[in-house]
Amino acid sequence: MTLEFPSSPTNDQVYENYIYNSTAGAWQKLPGNAFADAAVSDTPPVNPNNGDLWLNSADAKMYIYYNDGDSSQWIAAVGGTVPQQGKILQVVSVAKTDTFSSSVSASGSVDVTDLSITHTLQNASNKLLISANFGVAATNEGRGRVGIAVADDGTLINIGDAASSRTRVGAGGITSIDVSTEQISTLSIQFLYSPGDTSAHTYTVKAININDSTQTLYVNRTQLDADSNGSPRGASNLIIQEVAA
Repeated sequence: MTLEFPSSPTNDQVYENYIYNSTAGAWQKLPGNAFADAAVSDTPPVNPNNGDLWLNSADAKMYIYYNDGDSSQWIAAVGGTVPQQGKILQVVSVAKTDTFSSSVSASGSVDVTDLSITHTLQNASNKLLISANFGVAATNEGRGRVGIAVADDGTLINIGDAASSRTRVGAGGITSIDVSTEQISTLSIQFLYSPGDTSAHTYTVKAININDSTQTLYVNRTQLDADSNGSPRGASNLIIQEVAA
């Protein structure tokens, strides 16, 4: 909200919630209306104008939007900047404790069921701290090569650079399927991501076949998954934390 004060005010002239003090040479707030025209919310108002007021309901402090000629920012009314940068605004997580398996072609990928989160940023400048980890196994000539990655609306993010025909993943590993040593390989990734808008995005975890031939990928279980050789079971999760810009 921008106020256009009269250009030649007289003493005690009232405009909106302000009164002109000719001695001080300035417009002053009317008593009892200190916060009358301040926006009240736990996030900064969108598209503010110079001089706008914002009462942060999260920390119960007042801020004013100030343009110093070179930049604009919210300044605490008692001095300093908004203590919001780097703050975790919200955390969303999903866990998968059951098993999953799927036949995947060479260098192909598959969405792991129940490891998906739809999230909308509170502010387009905010970032997401994304963490994913889960146990995987695979079958192919005695050694299964498996990768994982996170996808934003189906597009893989935070993956390695392209290089010839190498499979791009967020993290990768080899899992043995020998009966005596069968195990689950735990793969983990964590990264900071900037969606850049306030639209809803769906983030999914993908299991990726690193081999050059089709193989079956397993999540939260081994290939044999049998009591006779003490096959383990695992748990997987996806965690998204929104970080204030």
